[in-house]
Amino acid sequence: MISGCTVNSGQFDPFVYGKIEKTVNSGSSERQYTIHVPSGYIGSKALPLVIVFHDRGGQGSAFYDSSGWKEICEKENLFVVFPSGKEYCDAASQMQTTNWNFSPVDNNPVCSGTTMENDVLFIDKILEKTFIEYNIDKKNLYMVGFGEGGKMVAKMLVDSPQPWTASTQFAGSFANTFEWQPDRKVPVLFQVGNQDTTFFKESIPVPLSRLSGLENSNNPFYPIASTFKNAYKISSSFQLAGDTTKIAKAVFSMPEGNQVLEISLLGDIKHEYPNRAGVFQAASEHWQWMKKFGGL
Repeated sequence: MISGCTVNSGQFDPFVYGKIEKTVNSGSSERQYTIHVPSGYIGSKALPLVIVFHDRGGQGSAFYDSSGWKEICEKENLFVVFPSGKEYCDAASQMQTTNWNFSPVDNNPVCSGTTMENDVLFIDKILEKTFIEYNIDKKNLYMVGFGEGGKMVAKMLVDSPQPWTASTQFAGSFANTFEWQPDRKVPVLFQVGNQDTTFFKESIPVPLSRLSGLENSNNPFYPIASTFKNAYKISSSFQLAGDTTKIAKAVFSMPEGNQVLEISLLGDIKHEYPNRAGVFQAASEHWQWMKKFGGL
C-alpha cells in the first residue's frame, strides 16, 4: 500500500496501486470487475480511463493478465477497467459460460428461457463508483472489446449515456444491420484477423482484398460498415490504405474530413487478442489509435 493525495479529501489518504479486484451491485446481482491503478496516479490530476471487454467464456481478471493493457496503463498513466461477464447457459454447448447481453447488435447465443442482465447498467454502475473513488478525466473515456466483447462495445455505443471519446472493436461488432440515431459520432476502429474462424464463415485465410466491396450485402464486413455509415451519416466512399501484405484498411470520413470509422483486416491473426512482440500488440496499437481523439 502506497500513500497518495485523493481528489475528494485533499489529504494524503491510502491508495492501492496495481491490480485490484472489486464488486458492484447491478440489477439483481453483485458483479465483479478488475481495475488497474497506475503507479503514477497522485489523485490531484485526472487521468483517462479505458473499459476493456473480454470475449465469451472469459473473465476480466484473466484478460487483465493476457491482453497487454496493464502495461499500457503503467506506460501511459491511465486507468483500465476489466469487467467480467455473467455466466449463462450457452445454447450450442448447453454449458454455463460467461457472455455479454449485446442484443440487438447480434442474437445472444443463450439457452431458451434465459434472462440476461443489463450490462449497460453494469458498466454505468462501475463508472459511477470509479468516478467517486478516483479522479477520472471524463473527457477521455474509451472502450475496447474482443470478440463478443467487441459486440458489447457496439451495444454501449447504442445505449450508454456516457460521453465516450473513442472505441475499438476487435473480432466482434454489429452482426445485424441496425439503425439508431446517436447523440455523438464516437470514432470506431474495427479490426479482425484474416485467419479468424469465429468471425469468418468462409475458407481461411481470407485474402486481404476481401475488405473491398463493402457495399455488397454478402461481404462479412457489410453489417458493420452499413450500420455505422447510416448512423453517422458518412459517405459510402472510403480510402483503402495500409501494407496490403500485412494489413488492409478502409477509412471513412465525415464531409469535414474527420475520420470516424476505420475497418482493418490483419494478416496472419487468428481469433485472439494478440499481444506478441514483433507480430502485433493490439493494446498498444489500439491505444495509439484512440488517444488521438482525446488530444492526448
